[in-house]
Amino acid sequence: MRLSSSSLNRMMVGASVIAMAMTAPAAVAQEKEDSDTLSIEEIIITAEKRAASVQDTPIAVTAFSSDMMDDLGIVDATDLMNFTPSMSFRADPPRIFIRGVGLVDNSLGIDPGVAVYLDGMYYDDASTASRNSFDTERIEILRGPQGTLFGRNSIGGAISIHTKRPTDEFKVDARL
Repeated sequence: MRLSSSSLNRMMVGASVIAMAMTAPAAVAQEKEDSDTLSIEEIIITAEKRAASVQDTPIAVTAFSSDMMDDLGIVDATDLMNFTPSMSFRADPPRIFIRGVGLVDNSLGIDPGVAVYLDGMYYDDASTASRNSFDTERIEILRGPQGTLFGRNSIGGAISIHTKRPTDEFKVDARL
């Protein structure tokens, strides 16, 4: 049997991948024993109108805390679109689509398919979601029909924006 150089190279690459796959679990197990820094951060959301862990919530939800938005460079809804599956946003005219459902026409009397809530209050204007995230505590994007929890106009999903609340401590934030 005669092998060409390309098939021999493929066999060598395949063998090295198998060798790495066999040694990887031992390396990961050793790393977990050495440091306790590998942990999943618990994110608390209010998608079901009560505080719960995102792991325990049976809703397709994407949640961003203020620290996470700063780390990812999320400033407005166009940046949210890059980190949220099946969400698209257009700024002019402002339109949000989640899973293909959204406002197609800006005529009067047309209800949007995605509900936007700012601190629990409903806004029918999609430009509310594109506000600057400087004073935002967290954003929760719920995909799929949310009519039971959020009422009408949430066939495609809902975006819930929570702003930061005043605290007893003096704090200054700045962005450059």
